[in-house]
Amino acid sequence: MTDWNGKYSPEEFYRKTISLQCYPSFEHLIEMQLSFYQWWIQADSGFIIRGHQNFPRARVYKMPDGTVFASSDNEACVSFYEYTYHNGGNPFVNGLFGLFQKERLFLSYPIQKDKSYNSELFISDASQSSFRMGGATGDPFRSVHQLKLSHYLEAAENLHFKVSPKHRCGVFLSPLNVVLTPKTPRIQGNNASGFYHGLKKDGERFSLYKKDVGETRVVLEILHAFLIRDLLEIDNGLLAYKAYCDMCQLDFQKQIALIPTLIHESKDYQFDFDKASKRAENVRHKIPQIGDRKEKVWTSEYKGKAIRVGSTRFYVTQNHYDDLVRYPECDLCIEVNPRKGNHPKGVYKIPNEKAKKFIESKMGTPNWDRHQNFKQDAIPSGLTDYFTNS
Repeated sequence: MTDWNGKYSPEEFYRKTISLQCYPSFEHLIEMQLSFYQWWIQADSGFIIRGHQNFPRARVYKMPDGTVFASSDNEACVSFYEYTYHNGGNPFVNGLFGLFQKERLFLSYPIQKDKSYNSELFISDASQSSFRMGGATGDPFRSVHQLKLSHYLEAAENLHFKVSPKHRCGVFLSPLNVVLTPKTPRIQGNNASGFYHGLKKDGERFSLYKKDVGETRVVLEILHAFLIRDLLEIDNGLLAYKAYCDMCQLDFQKQIALIPTLIHESKDYQFDFDKASKRAENVRHKIPQIGDRKEKVWTSEYKGKAIRVGSTRFYVTQNHYDDLVRYPECDLCIEVNPRKGNHPKGVYKIPNEKAKKFIESKMGTPNWDRHQNFKQDAIPSGLTDYFTNS
């Protein structure tokens, strides 16, 4: 098992993953991306998406326009990526469903039967359509090297009628949309696996999203930039990257222009990974992370059409901003229940765009760069119309 324990610059970590052959070969990545794109560009049905909300995993659905798709947790991506690692591209003679069924690639285990789902669009459980259900081993990147797959472009957002299963499938399974990072800790009884993650910028602790470098936007952008930089040096690499950008609705020219900037900025960052078995739980909790708050009543959850937050004062974080971007149909609702201080008790109901613009106005300040948050013991200027006393 690969040991990631230690400190790395982002490029040192990336180079280690390449030297250990954690990623599929660039030739295999290019071959599969092009092969997948050639099928996808002509396909009008038979897609596999990351299950979410009304389309939970391990089921087959049919849209009103006749588009059929299956849903899965990340196991489908892991299984598809493992196939890419060992085989490269595939002609997709029988489509994506045919590839998964013939090669015995995995969809995730079914979710509990009482989980809500769109019954009007439901066709059948995936297992009834000859799909293989279970947990993909992810050999060797997941099983041998203790790495997890993270998507550079989010693959688990809501599936609305305006966002097609075809687009979701391209984002979910494109091999160029995958970045590999160490697994986070998993402790079962006396057994521990994975690594505690730390990130520093200019020598100062930088907050992580969900305590995971693989979930933190800036890390994904940097590691993806290294991968694409190297891939573009290989035959057909540029063609494969253009195909990926088309599938994922990314601006190719803007993405290319970002690469040198991100690689230059990567020099300001440092990764710090510690074995789960080597670090006491109470030590880990002393590291500030997005989501860890002194306010005992602090909560954050996604419900209906609002991202709901509880705090003892006005308080927004990078976590909240990421959720606002991820769920553009949701507004930000902050319930303030002060224990002391000057902030009145009440509720903020801030429209999505207004909330994002307010948070963006705080980005780039010393406090935001260091702590990834903004707090104020009073109603911020410009938000008084969105606060109601209780």
